[in-house]
Amino acid sequence: MRGHLLGYDGRSATSTSFSGSYGGGLLFEDKPLWYIDVVSRGLMQQREVVFNAYKGTRLGDLSEEENTEAYYRVIVSRYLRTKITDQLFTP
Repeated sequence: MRGHLLGYDGRSATSTSFSGSYGGGLLFEDKPLWYIDVVSRGLMQQREVVFNAYKGTRLGDLSEEENTEAYYRVIVSRYLRTKITDQLFTP
């Protein structure tokens, strides 16, 4: 299977084509129906990992600055997950 990595605006993010069994990139032009479910499941698992990691940092003895940085990373993770999910809904 060959696909081309897409940017969030639908244009090509790079000039490199990816081949193989859906490895190497997140969003492909020619995505089969089951692929959407696999990516969605992975995003849910990533959300759980980020949640537990952040909860662990809050309960730990990190400085306020380190806790703030960890929270910013949670925000970025949420943003990226939302953008990828939106991309999966596009035809």
